[in-house]
Amino acid sequence: ARSWYSPVFYRIITKLLVGYFKKRKLKFDLIHAQSIIHAGIWAFLFSGKTGVPYVFTEHDQFSLKGVHSFNLGLIKKVLDNAKVR
Repeated sequence: ARSWYSPVFYRIITKLLVGYFKKRKLKFDLIHAQSIIHAGIWAFLFSGKTGVPYVFTEHDQFSLKGVHSFNLGLIKKVLDNAKVR
């Protein structure tokens, strides 16, 4: 089964989110994602576009078995770039 979480999908969602917040002039200090897979990836991408730091708290037990290599690369970036204080 092919995942619909593809590079194109992530780019489209990130662009929509950035546009949504800019249009409404909404500003915030921190992005909080509650999982690494998907929400953490979006937090990483959104942070890269806006400069807003992100953190994540993993609420799911998951396996990386069967995760597409593209997503594995992004998951590594999510872990490497999350802000911890």
